[in-house]
Amino acid sequence: MSQPGSKSLPTGPKPYWPESVRVPSCSKLEEDIEVDVAVVGGGITGDTAAYLLSIEGLNVAVIEADKLLNGSTGLTSGVVAAEPMRTS
Repeated sequence: MSQPGSKSLPTGPKPYWPESVRVPSCSKLEEDIEVDVAVVGGGITGDTAAYLLSIEGLNVAVIEADKLLNGSTGLTSGVVAAEPMRTS
């Protein structure tokens, strides 16, 4: 945990899933390519959009500056609740 006045962020607790799965890495884009859709951002939203578009038969590229699922998607702990959501 950080000390008062420290400029670093706390190091824990860490989410479980990044250590428990193998996230594929991709090579750097080194040449022009032609696709139907370019998705910018390899977080959960971008990857889901790319997946859904690809199963519809579109040729999709995901453009990511760092690692897939590494930003706020990769650092979230995610909340799974067993209790159904109440609407009233």
